Amino acid sequence: RVLEKIRYINNLRSRVKEPYILMGAEVDIKGIGRLDYSNDILKKIDMVICAMHSSFPNNSIENTARAVSVLENKYIDILAHPTGVVFGSRAPYFIDMDKLMEAAAKNNKALEINSYFARLDLNEENARKAGKMGVKVAINTDSHRIEDMDMIKLGVDVARRAGLQKGDILNTMSLEEIKGWKKERL
Repeated sequence: RVLEKIRYINNLRSRVKEPYILMGAEVDIKGIGRLDYSNDILKKIDMVICAMHSSFPNNSIENTARAVSVLENKYIDILAHPTGVVFGSRAPYFIDMDKLMEAAAKNNKALEINSYFARLDLNEENARKAGKMGVKVAINTDSHRIEDMDMIKLGVDVARRAGLQKGDILNTMSLEEIKGWKKERL
């Protein structure tokens, strides 16, 4: 299905020049170095977001290794909801945020501030630390319905409380700046 989506977006781009349409996908981290899609598919996607959605062992070493392994993949752009918290439903999984941020900084990857009210992950403390380390932050709504898009305000508030500036936020970059940011890694 993702290949069909890539073909659809490419066809749409051939007919619609503005605004430029980015092809994006959220890819599941299945294990250490294991993703939903192969690198042959990932390299065809403009913006690749990865996240752990299941099988969280109760140890920081394995969870951290899973997350760091995808940050070392040149086709991955953003790590989504890095602590996995879902307020009222799931506690954060055990993960070494310092190692995660070091890997993001080393590999020029972004971490997500998930604006969904039950997540707000990264929190302002981790967002501040990421910014100080030179890690870009992407503010995302995790929207599954159009009415959830308004929650972007919550993520912007987290970024503001963290003291992040325009240059720290992936969302504020122009298309050419995003392409340049990605090109640095490829």
